Amino acid sequence: MTELEKQKCYKAMWTGIVNGREAQEVFKQTNISELQTRFADQKTGYAQGTYHVLTCIGYKHPDMEILYDLL
Repeated sequence: MTELEKQKCYKAMWTGIVNGREAQEVFKQTNISELQTRFADQKTGYAQGTYHVLTCIGYKHPDMEILYDLL
């Protein structure tokens, strides 16, 4: 994997982490609307897809555990 590919994977990984954290914050609220639920589901799906793609291409990084824990 080239250095440029590693940088792009790192950026994608952190985007997935941010999306996962945003979804968790919405789900922690007690009274959430249907729109907020859809928003959180979309963010969770983005994080899951990011994790799946990065693991399929063999990207290894210690922070991948953070992304996995958010799922």
